[in-house]
Amino acid sequence: HNGRKYMRRLIRADLHNLFKDKTFLIISVFSFVLGVFMPLMGFKNKIMYDEITVFEDGFFIFLSMFALLIPTSVSFFVGKSFDWGTLRNKICVGHSRINIYFSFLITSLIGTTILIALYFIPYLVLGSFMLEAMDIPLKAFILFLLTSILVLFSLTALSVAIVENIESRVVSMAITMVVVIALLMVGTIAVQMLMEPEMITNSMTMIDGEFVFADPYPNPRYVKESQRWIWELMRDSILGGQIHQITALECNWVSVSLYSVISGILCSFIGYILFNRKDLR
Repeated sequence: HNGRKYMRRLIRADLHNLFKDKTFLIISVFSFVLGVFMPLMGFKNKIMYDEITVFEDGFFIFLSMFALLIPTSVSFFVGKSFDWGTLRNKICVGHSRINIYFSFLITSLIGTTILIALYFIPYLVLGSFMLEAMDIPLKAFILFLLTSILVLFSLTALSVAIVENIESRVVSMAITMVVVIALLMVGTIAVQMLMEPEMITNSMTMIDGEFVFADPYPNPRYVKESQRWIWELMRDSILGGQIHQITALECNWVSVSLYSVISGILCSFIGYILFNRKDLR
């Protein structure tokens, strides 16, 4: 009973600090502005260029931006606890490490949820009036949205695991961003490899001074069937591949959601184990 009471106190205190954090407030304003800007741009294109923009067009662009903004927010918010000595103070007054770690994690997840809501609500309100009706079924859109949330929750857990185990806020932010950018690149490469055709059919060659289409020939970059499962695993489990699929509205939401949950749990478990062994004196 006392453990739950102390946990609630920690979460309330961390939420109070989160809502005063300037970086989080700036990112919150940006999220809201982005949610307003995207449907307005779609409406502008409709008026000026007679382009039809359906509701889901451009909606999931927020994933790419949040993939960088969320680690930044977590780095500044959690990192301040080391810089200001508040983390050591929590331990000195008797708070357990498990409560401290998961209080930061829960608070960061709440922060991620707030950022998503600040983007989604204005987009929903304005997009419902300014954009055309969705081409995809409502159920599919909801599944894409829920999958996006799980992907960002997993990213939040990864960010917390890194930041809570590095005392320097600058170093932790740098490492987190390097890891995130690497995940974005590797996942994107996996998607591109799986999109390679088996045969190259559109190449041209010169015969008797004239360009003609060459006969189809095997693509050396084509991933063989025996190896495709490896690249599919990377595409569905690594951040860049997940975001690419959701943005393109061609997501295997079951696999992506499952891998996001698993990676989030693993990051939290490993992060806590390392944090529990960390010398904080």
